[in-house]
Amino acid sequence: MQALAERGDDTGYNFNPAVRMCQENGGYLVFSLYSHWIPLWCEKFGEENVLVLRTGHLQADPVGILGKCFTSLDIAPIDITEQAGRNETSKTNRLPPLFLVRIERKMPKAIRGSRPYNMLRWRSLRAWTPTSPDTMSPQEKDFVHDCLREDIVFHESLAT
Repeated sequence: MQALAERGDDTGYNFNPAVRMCQENGGYLVFSLYSHWIPLWCEKFGEENVLVLRTGHLQADPVGILGKCFTSLDIAPIDITEQAGRNETSKTNRLPPLFLVRIERKMPKAIRGSRPYNMLRWRSLRAWTPTSPDTMSPQEKDFVHDCLREDIVFHESLAT
């Protein structure tokens, strides 16, 4: 944590010389698993064939970042701005039933802000939210493994 505090907002820090993007981007990339994988990808595919994109840049300039992708892939740009949207998780499974929302709106703010009410609300939301299964069936594991087969082979080849 001390290294992070001393580093501050300095984007000139370079955790690994093979990861030149850290000089430009800085931030969490330097201290993440990307600092391990990106040099391997650069070695395997060549630095000119690895494009690192940050979410903040994509949010700030989606069309410009899309242009970078087309250029990096050496393909003609296409206009897909109409298809662009937000990539966010659906919250429909985490919302209380509508009748409870209506009751909640009529409650005084003092009650809605109270600790007992918030604990009750939290427990209720947990009860209505479907839980993920702890394990996958053999068929589900086979399906996931088949979908990721090429990725698994690729990453196993990098480890050797």
